[in-house]
Order: sequence, then structure tokens, then C-alpha cells
Amino acid sequence: MKVTLSALNTSESSFTPLVVIELAQDVKEETKEWLKNRIIAKKKDGGAQLLFRPLLNKYEQETLENQNLYLVGASKIRMLLGAEAVGLVKECNDNTMRAFTYRTRQNFKGFNVRRLLTSGIVIQVFPLHDNEALKKLEDTWYTRFALKYQPIENHRLESAYQNHLILKVLVFNFLNCFASLFYIAFVLKDMKLLRQSLATLLITSQILNQIVESLLPYWLQRKHGVRVKRKMQALKADIDATLYEQVILEKEMGTYLGTFDDYLELFLQFGYVSLFSCVYPLAAAFAVLNNFTEVNSDALKMCRVFKRPFSEPSAHIGVWQLAFETMSVISVVTNCALIGMSPQVNAIFPESKADLVLIVVAVEHALLALKFILAFAIPDKPRHIQIKLARLEFESLEALKQQQMKLVTENLKEEPKESGKEKAT
Repeated sequence: MKVTLSALNTSESSFTPLVVIELAQDVKEETKEWLKNRIIAKKKDGGAQLLFRPLLNKYEQETLENQNLYLVGASKIRMLLGAEAVGLVKECNDNTMRAFTYRTRQNFKGFNVRRLLTSGIVIQVFPLHDNEALKKLEDTWYTRFALKYQPIENHRLESAYQNHLILKVLVFNFLNCFASLFYIAFVLKDMKLLRQSLATLLITSQILNQIVESLLPYWLQRKHGVRVKRKMQALKADIDATLYEQVILEKEMGTYLGTFDDYLELFLQFGYVSLFSCVYPLAAAFAVLNNFTEVNSDALKMCRVFKRPFSEPSAHIGVWQLAFETMSVISVVTNCALIGMSPQVNAIFPESKADLVLIVVAVEHALLALKFILAFAIPDKPRHIQIKLARLEFESLEALKQQQMKLVTENLKEEPKESGKEKAT
């Protein structure tokens, strides 16, 4: 038996909420009703065919605090059909990876309908832009400068806009963080001062990032959570208190603005470690230690500080790949130059500096050639992964063809009935 979206029930009064929508205070009742109908209407009527209800207190009433808060969920079948629609891949019983389909759900490993449900997820959706959240994007004058002049370029695609914005911010941050180090290394030629400055900048930036990004927001969130719990105890909301408390608590959480700041932090750390690694080898050890703590602090930030963000599919990291590769090329050049400037190497060529320069340039070119050869020789996707991806694409196309054939067959069956009704009238 084929299950379609039209067979789903959207009138369930109790369900596990997946998304919380908060409307503006001045939204009219007609707009609320229109939004509700668009969410619960069947797919053939242009709706999403989801479950929808307002957030109520223990007396099944809306209060001033939750007047414009609404819960959106989905039935089990709707979620499974959604997984089939987006083409999620799951491991089959024969140890192959295949696109999930509801009709063949029993053929997948560890299939359990209840496990496919997501419990306790609350996500806030705003109909209007949050000005405070947008201001957080402008935490440095570099970003403000880039955003101010970015519309003049008039990019056709959003991806091109973001890529050019990232490049501008990277140039400013590169000059701000590394210009002084280059001056000390190649103008003052003071390796001891360079080592001290590099250690100071690296360790200080790592500590400040950990405090500002995770510990301080987590402390503020804990204080807000205590206030919410006290308020919940005063209201004595004992029936749906857990859900109500979670919605009110996560409603005030900050919005995760994306991976820009995280990538920028990694980029600067990579620069500190790679550009002057021959002068301060201990920088790599500090970077590894910071990465271990960064994993836990990022998990704390995503789970306890910010609202859960919506997932955005992406095939690669975009312009950041070019930024890291450029940094690696510059690192080879700077390290070869610093090694050539060291007293130990200069002692080998006490008379002829030209020979030293030629040898350093030759070694630098050889290392760059080796880097590009390895990058070209090692494929980004292994052979067996390419075969599996090609198989998945072929199976998806075949499934799409079968679905289109079924739709054509159903339409052909309905046409004689309609023509018979017209003749009868």
C-alpha cells in the first residue's frame, strides 16, 4: 500500500514539537489564521501538511508571555516521507548505502520508527529581522567596512556576495594579526622578539576566544535559566511545565549567526602556527591543546548557549578552502626565508650571500612543487566513494522515473472518469 501525503492527519492535538514560531506582537488574527492554514493544509492545496498548535499553560489558555508562540510538529509518517523526499542516505541490511524510501523501510539497518523522531527540539523562527542579532555581525570595524561597500558591487548570487565579503574581511584580519610579526621578522630581524610576540598573540587570542565565545554566554544563560525556573515555580505549571519552560528558556537564547566566526578563528590560528613555525615550534602544541578544548566549547556553545540552528546543505567550505591553501603557500615562503636568515645557515655561507639566496629560493620552489604534486595526485574523493556516489545518483534517477511513471498512470486513469462525467451532464 502506497502512503501519500494526502493520507496524513494534521489534526492531532498532542504531538512532539519540532519548531517554535514566535510572531510579532502586532500581527492580525487574519494573518495568524492564514499562516496556520498554510502549515496544516494538505500538499495538494499548497500547504505543508504539518501539525500546529499554540503554546498553552496548564489551564489550556494562552498567557501574555506565550500569546504569539506556536508549536509546529509532524507525524511519524510525514517525517519518514520527508526523509524520502530530501534523499537521506541510510545503510541497508546488505551493508550498502542507499537512499531511504518509506516503501522499503524494513530493508534498512536498525529501522525503528520511534528512533527517527527528534524529541525535545525547540527552534525559534522570527517573521522580522532581529536588529540586535544583526548588530552582532558587525563586531569589528572590518566587517562594518566590508558590509558598507559590499552592495556597491551588486553581485548576482548570494554565494558570490558571501565569498567576496569573506575575502575582504580576511584581508583586513590578515594585516591586523600578522603585519607586526612580518615587520619584526623581516625588518627588525629580531627572532627573540618574534618568538615572544607570536606566543603572546597566540595564547592570548585562544584564551579570550574561549571566554568570550563560550564561557561568558554560558554563564549569562545559566543566570537566565535560574530566573525562568523561579518563575515557573511561581506559576505552578505542573502539567506541561517541561515543554513550557524549554520554550521560554530557548526563546531568549542567542541566534547562531553561522560558521563565519568559527572559520575565521581557525584561519588565524592556522596562520600563527604555520607562518612562523620554524621560529616557535611550540605553537603547534598550543594549537592542538586549543583544538581539544574548542571541540567541547563549541559543543557547549551549540547546545547550551545558542538556539538550535536550521541545517544548511553544503558540498564544501567554499572560499575558505582557497584561503587556507593560500595561507599554506605563504607559509612555505616565510619559513624558507626565516631559515635562510638564521645564524646557523648563514654560517655555512660566510662569504657568498648570493649562493644562500639561490639555495633558499630553490628549496622553496621544490617544496611548493611537492605540495602541488601531492594535492593533484591525491584525489579529494577516493575511488570507492566515487562509485557509491554514482550508484546513489543512478538509483535516485531511477526512483524519480518510477514516481513520474506512476503519476502519469494515475492521471491517465482519472481522465476517462472525468470525460464520462462530462458526457453524463
